[in-house]
Amino acid sequence: MFNTGDLVYDQRLNLIGMVMRIEEKSIVSAFDGSKTSEGWYHVLLFGDEWCKEGKTRGYVMTYANDILESYNPNIHPVPF
Repeated sequence: MFNTGDLVYDQRLNLIGMVMRIEEKSIVSAFDGSKTSEGWYHVLLFGDEWCKEGKTRGYVMTYANDILESYNPNIHPVPF
């Protein structure tokens, strides 16, 4: 689990980024109207075209914990 301000590494995109915010999103089922919620990380990835203007990439926490790693300069490549 990550916190706001943590540096992370996205192994799929081979990019380093920072968790800018964490939010909870509510989802209402179209089937039965039940409500659930899920946590999201919003990550600003350095060198990512999408993030150039300050946009962030959203990661559902359930999947992000399999995709993102804590950034370690001794292991992860520096993009510049």
